Amino acid sequence: MKKVIIPALTILIVNIIVGLLLSSYPLANMLFTSIAILVNTLLTVILFLFRAESTHRLSLGFIFALIGLIEYFSGLIAPGRLTDNWWVIMFVVLTAIQVILVFLSLYYKEIITPAKYQMGTRIKPIKCPNCGSEKHTQKDDKCYLCQSCGTEFYIDDDDININVNHHFDYIPTSNDTTEIGKKLGIYFFIAIAIGCAFILLPIIFSSTEKTSSKLFQKDSIDVNDDIYMAVTMSHKGNPCLFYIVNRDFSSDRDNDTKHVDGVYYGFRDIKTGKTLAEQLLVSEKAKNSYNISLYNDNIRYFNQAHRWFLINSERNIFEIDPEQLTMRDVSKSLFKNKNAMSTGISNAQLLYNQYGEGIKIVNNLAEMYYYFPGTDRLYTEDAFNYAKDLPPSELNGELRDSIYYCFEKKNANSSTDKGGKYRL
Repeated sequence: MKKVIIPALTILIVNIIVGLLLSSYPLANMLFTSIAILVNTLLTVILFLFRAESTHRLSLGFIFALIGLIEYFSGLIAPGRLTDNWWVIMFVVLTAIQVILVFLSLYYKEIITPAKYQMGTRIKPIKCPNCGSEKHTQKDDKCYLCQSCGTEFYIDDDDININVNHHFDYIPTSNDTTEIGKKLGIYFFIAIAIGCAFILLPIIFSSTEKTSSKLFQKDSIDVNDDIYMAVTMSHKGNPCLFYIVNRDFSSDRDNDTKHVDGVYYGFRDIKTGKTLAEQLLVSEKAKNSYNISLYNDNIRYFNQAHRWFLINSERNIFEIDPEQLTMRDVSKSLFKNKNAMSTGISNAQLLYNQYGEGIKIVNNLAEMYYYFPGTDRLYTEDAFNYAKDLPPSELNGELRDSIYYCFEKKNANSSTDKGGKYRL
């Protein structure tokens, strides 16, 4: 047994020292390989401590050594975590098989190992009464045949007591050995089947359940969305939902670069619920330098221009394109040919519907203008105040009629807002 323990401890100590000294040898992998060395050594030592058959010790020793090598070298490249780790699954399965083999070896050792015991009995000195020879053959319990003179004699019960130790071995017949071999084979295949089940079941479940928490729940991610706005639009003739949310990922993973907290915008098919596109607008870390103030009143569809516009924090103008599933900042490009806006925007607001489909803008020189995307015209404040009172015939086609639909509600009675009828 010392030939097993001393080399194993030496390898274990060297493995731990190398893991502590080399940065290229992660501590998690060093832990995996050390556990593999300890477990395989312990199982081999158990075979010696409980005195398994020498043939069993030899065969299982080679098997455990091979398994230990596989676990050790695979542990060097195993993922450095416990969850969703193929090495941990393999180690548990192989260890379970090894434990079963050790149990079977020790169990059948009790059956076929020689049984030793002592028993006391009362006998006489066995000598031939005719010639005094002690060479004889026992014919039954008390009858003996002298091999010297051929005399047959019996032993009386009232003579000298002699305590002797009888030792006999049970030697299994060929049929018994065959039967035991069959049972060992059956148990061995049962152990293999259990091991295969441990390997195959996680693979089957992981292929049918497409979730991030396939075998363990520690790495699961909770998503909390605070909805800023949700507006119905049209994408390729089908209704879709444009949304902007403040998203918080509650993740147990450190340094998770895939899931970033912040403000997201996206498009979702209303019929199927499928997310058509989603993009990070601003991260949580950048929100301090990028003010976010969004409401449903800040977004509008301009029928004359056939474009969606969104104003954030009364400063940033975004154009939303549901056909291309994009949202881009057009605060500068929208006025690239307008010299009056070359200083930038300090304030932007959507006009009320009665004044047309436009945007009231103040540049960084505190000058106010009115911009209409449908005609790409920029008006000064005086020009706008003059033009808004003119009849449509004097606006050279810049005022276009649009049809709007609204709901009118008639309450059931004047004392409550519940119930009633709606009409278009």
